[in-house]
Amino acid sequence: MAGRRLRDRFDRLSGGVLAAEVQSAARDLPVSADGNCADDNWRIVKTHKMIQGLIRMLLVTIRVISVFLAIVACVISCGFSILAADEEPDGELITGKEFPNGFGVVRSSLSPDKRYGVLAPADFDHYDETKHQNELVEVNTGRTLAVIDAETGKAGFMNRGGIQPPRWSADGSFLLWEVAGKWSPRALVLLKIEDGKVKWQRDLLKMVQKEILARTRKASPTKYAAIKKRNSELDQDTYPDGFTVNVQITGKEGAPLTFPLNVEASLESDPKAMESPPKNQLSSEMKAVLDSDGKLIVKSFRTE
Repeated sequence: MAGRRLRDRFDRLSGGVLAAEVQSAARDLPVSADGNCADDNWRIVKTHKMIQGLIRMLLVTIRVISVFLAIVACVISCGFSILAADEEPDGELITGKEFPNGFGVVRSSLSPDKRYGVLAPADFDHYDETKHQNELVEVNTGRTLAVIDAETGKAGFMNRGGIQPPRWSADGSFLLWEVAGKWSPRALVLLKIEDGKVKWQRDLLKMVQKEILARTRKASPTKYAAIKKRNSELDQDTYPDGFTVNVQITGKEGAPLTFPLNVEASLESDPKAMESPPKNQLSSEMKAVLDSDGKLIVKSFRTE
């Protein structure tokens, strides 16, 4: 009877309380004349030991689960930290009261004398792809010399591209500003600085694209017209006349800007190499130089 009553109490208890109840009940059990527990007592003791074993297993399982959850939390936290670092790059921008909230000067864009730099949005909350937000500014005062007339580059992560290391001439009179994209640059602009002002800027991307498109159209008018019609629904800013036109300013990486600049352009009607009748394929290449007056001189052109 005592064993039955104790088992009924087990059903209502758990954990450390259960163990305490077992110990308390065991002290109250009757003992035989020779000092040994009766049969019921022996069963209770055996049950007590079994429950203690189960409790120990349960505690070990809880510890393992706790460690696992801690590891998961750490991994998630690290992942968010990495994303935050990409979104708001620490140290990439020079910020201060001289600049609008959410903007800063790209540190790598500083002129040789550290006087000028390019302003850029710090995060997607301040980035507006419909506006030209990059500006050449005076770092100490925040004074704007010119808005760069091209698609905006944002600090940190950008989908399929981003701000490339700007190149200055040794005397700080020229700046080449580039924002990379998927098939071609988002922005490629040369600025001429004189007497604390921007004398002129050349949109090299548009200038070179216009030249290679005209030469390709003249060389293969029928194919050109067919491809233009086929790709007419594509965004014309990204795919002028339905083509992808990549433009590069070649030269030693990290070296000061010197003239003439070597320019290379390549045109493709189908950069993804998707299935299409051969007659609708067209590609061309062009090499040119750009002088210090911003004049483009074509050196070679060929089409396939």
